Amino acid sequence: MVPDGTEALPDGGEITQAVWLSPEAALARNEAGSLPMIFPTIKTIQSLCGFESVLRLRDSFAGREIPTILPRLVRTPTGVGIQLPEEDGES
Repeated sequence: MVPDGTEALPDGGEITQAVWLSPEAALARNEAGSLPMIFPTIKTIQSLCGFESVLRLRDSFAGREIPTILPRLVRTPTGVGIQLPEEDGES
């Protein structure tokens, strides 16, 4: 958790606005359309959900191998989608 009063400072280039949110709140805003995110950011934030503290998160990720995520584009009934290997039976 970020201490109360901590200010988020965007760099003015790639990041022009900043706000402190829990992973769950960020994903909810993305789903609602008020916080656009790209696929890699969404996947990273999903992996941060469910931890009650930064220390628990850090301990859980310590020593973990960072997986390679190789999505592929697929045709869907509504256009083009992204599919991960674990979603189509590959590994």
